[in-house]
Amino acid sequence: MRTLSLYHYAVFFGVSLLVTLLATPLIRRLAVSKGRIAFPKDNRWHKKETALLGGVGIFGSFSVVWVPAVCIMGWKTLGLPYLPVFLSAAAVFGLGLTDDIINMVPQHKLAGQIIIASILTFLGFRLNWTLSSTLNIFLSIVWIVGITNAFNLLDNMDGLSAGIAFIAGIFLFLMHFLNPPGQTSGPVLLMSSVYLGAVLGFLVYNFHPASIFMGDAGSLFIAVSYTHLT
Repeated sequence: MRTLSLYHYAVFFGVSLLVTLLATPLIRRLAVSKGRIAFPKDNRWHKKETALLGGVGIFGSFSVVWVPAVCIMGWKTLGLPYLPVFLSAAAVFGLGLTDDIINMVPQHKLAGQIIIASILTFLGFRLNWTLSSTLNIFLSIVWIVGITNAFNLLDNMDGLSAGIAFIAGIFLFLMHFLNPPGQTSGPVLLMSSVYLGAVLGFLVYNFHPASIFMGDAGSLFIAVSYTHLT
């Protein structure tokens, strides 16, 4: 499986970071104009009305950088193997965005997460923790849905969810770069570098006091992406 130099990963990281830095203020302005605002609540730490939809910037920058990157550097080796992951992450982003806009019933959102996780697991992206294929499938679905909701719940403090995603993503990138586990190293490293740039670009605006929140669209997207970078 083809791997790239650290220089290439740094370039894609930088481009993704720049795109997010430029796009997020525009998305924040759009969110405010459309009334997509998070109001202070007892289970949130912010004390003022804050724009939502930051996840649009994370997903948008990831998409506009990752797709051209894999097309330029080698679609068959770097893009196609992880296309199901990208499509599943896009689907869960859409699910989260729908919830941000119309406030879905929690049970419906959970059902959507389970369906997306099941499809991704069926396509072969699963844990191999036991000798039982059935048990591995079950554990994979629980893992994906569990991590997805964990990141969602962490998004109640400024910078917490995105910060943890960024720190964990750095260690995962280094693990794959310094000790390539196998044929998945190239696609994972490229996706990781773009992912890290998008998350860090958003985190700049999400540090306390946050001027924008990622919303469910962002937290669900970074969670599903993270589970398949491990």
